Amino acid sequence: MNIIELVDYASKLNIEIIPEIDMPAHFRAAIAAYPYLACREEIKPVPWYFATPKDVPNSKEDYARIACAGKESTFEFIFNIIDELVEIFPSKYFHIGGDEAPKDEWKKCPHCQERIKKESLADEEDLQAYFNKRVSDYLKSKGKTLICWNDALHSLRGNDRSIVCQYYQNQRDVLSEQHINENGKMIISKFKGFYFDMPYKEVSLKQAYNYKILQAGLNENNAKNILGVECALWTEWIPNKEKLDFQTYPRLEACAEQGWCINKTPYKNFLKRLKHFKKILDKLNVYYAIDIITQAPFYLKEKWRRIWYTKDTQVELNYQKKFGNK
Repeated sequence: MNIIELVDYASKLNIEIIPEIDMPAHFRAAIAAYPYLACREEIKPVPWYFATPKDVPNSKEDYARIACAGKESTFEFIFNIIDELVEIFPSKYFHIGGDEAPKDEWKKCPHCQERIKKESLADEEDLQAYFNKRVSDYLKSKGKTLICWNDALHSLRGNDRSIVCQYYQNQRDVLSEQHINENGKMIISKFKGFYFDMPYKEVSLKQAYNYKILQAGLNENNAKNILGVECALWTEWIPNKEKLDFQTYPRLEACAEQGWCINKTPYKNFLKRLKHFKKILDKLNVYYAIDIITQAPFYLKEKWRRIWYTKDTQVELNYQKKFGNK
């Protein structure tokens, strides 16, 4: 099944697929294929790590991590990609990420510095605001609404409330609060409740179910501007469907109740209902996490957490496969 067939199949099930092409950061796959998109035009493979890991030696020096906002050729490339994708995805939304954008390369790049001077920008943060606005304006010309992660609001000009903010950071973000209070729309994806790539020690089933959406400036008065919740599952450490199912279920059921139930029942009642739903998962051959993982004692979860972050991202899955039937 190709992507066009997938979009068509999903639409028949009333599922809307929204493309996300991250820019200007999380852009290294594009840079590896087209080195001219970077400030430093070097031929490098796509690195195995994401964002800007502190523990990877020479990560800043070895890889260009961000698209060059000073070259017009960068925008030509992005606009061409948008032209292709709007023909494939009929959704009115288009996600550009915009998060975790390191500015150190822009500070050294003559193209970026010339752009800052030419456009009378204040600094590199303002340069990302310029970048975001150009992309947003182009998407609007295509009838699309831009979605960005909430830290990209720090680099948006003019308080553009037409964009949709996806709130993922767990700490309080004043700009996100201003956005929703001024009728800007929001998607809730707080990583402490909805990042399902994390081990169950980090985001437990109970935590996903009981996580309070209305916190840190979000309240009943502005809740009308929340479009919904989204669980996120990045696949750097997911080699197959078995692992994908394991990370997703049964936390997806907890996320669904967060989004669909106005008045949730106590967690113990959810677990009772979940027992019946697991029969459906069994029929569908879904390899979900069982109680020895989701209800594991703290000491065991803490042990898994340490192993997961140091050497084995499959530790919980392997434990279930070894002891799950005993």
